[in-house]
Amino acid sequence: SSVVAPVAAQDSDLIEVTWTVRNNGPDDITIPWVDRVYLAPTSNPLDRTPIADFFRADGLVAGKTHTRTEIVRVPKQSGLFQFFVETDATRRLAEANESNNLFPSQPITVTLRPRPDLQVTRIESPQQVTAGAVIDVNFVVTNLGSAATPTGGSRWFDRVWLSLDNRLGGDILLGELPNGSALAVGQNYSTSGVFGLPEAVAGNVFIIVQTDARGTVDEFPQDGNNTFVVPLAVDAVPVPPPDLVVTSVAAPL
Repeated sequence: SSVVAPVAAQDSDLIEVTWTVRNNGPDDITIPWVDRVYLAPTSNPLDRTPIADFFRADGLVAGKTHTRTEIVRVPKQSGLFQFFVETDATRRLAEANESNNLFPSQPITVTLRPRPDLQVTRIESPQQVTAGAVIDVNFVVTNLGSAATPTGGSRWFDRVWLSLDNRLGGDILLGELPNGSALAVGQNYSTSGVFGLPEAVAGNVFIIVQTDARGTVDEFPQDGNNTFVVPLAVDAVPVPPPDLVVTSVAAPL
C-alpha cells in the first residue's frame, strides 16, 4: 500500500526501503510469501530491475497491515528512478485481485559516485624490429577520474600484448607488470619492461598496453578505455639460400 525510500542517493549506496502491506481479503493469510524490490527509471516504469527478495513467514490477519524496512544496494546507474515493491511476487497466495500487488516509491535521483579512471596515456616502443627480437616498452598510466584509487585497493596489474590487429582478443601476452603506485586524481606513473617477440610473428602488428588488466579497480562507467595501441613492423629473418660446396675429390693416381 505504500513504499518509502530516500529521494537521493549515489550508486552502490546501501539505503533503507520501507513498505506496508495490507490484507484486504476476508481471510487470514497463514502461508509465507515473498516481497520483491525493484528499481525502474521513471521514464520507463516497466523496465524494472529486481534488486532483492524478502521472505515473509508470519502470514497476515485479515484487515491488518505489516510494515517492513530492509536495506538494499543501489545499482550502478544514474538518473531518475523509482523503487517498486511487489508483494507475493512468486504468486504463492490465491487472491481475489492480483493487479494491486505492485506499488512505487516517490522518485529518487541516483548520481554516480566519484571513481578513478585509469588510462594508458603514453607508450614508447620501437617502430620496426626483426622477428624474435627483444624490445623495450615504456608506458605511462594516469588517473583521469574524479577520485583517487582506493586505499587498500590500489594494487593492480598492467599487461603488454602483441596483437595482429588493434583490438584485444586472441592476442599474445608478452608480460604482466604490477602497477607503479597508487594514484591520486591527475597523478601518473611510468613503467618499463623488456619483452621477447615470438620468432614466428612477422609483418605489421601492434603493441597493446592494458592497465588494470584484471579489473581490480572500480572505474565504472569508464571500464572500456584502459588500452593504448601502437603499430610495430616486424621483419622476417631471411633464411639463407642453399650453398652446395664440394669438400673433397678422389680420383685414381
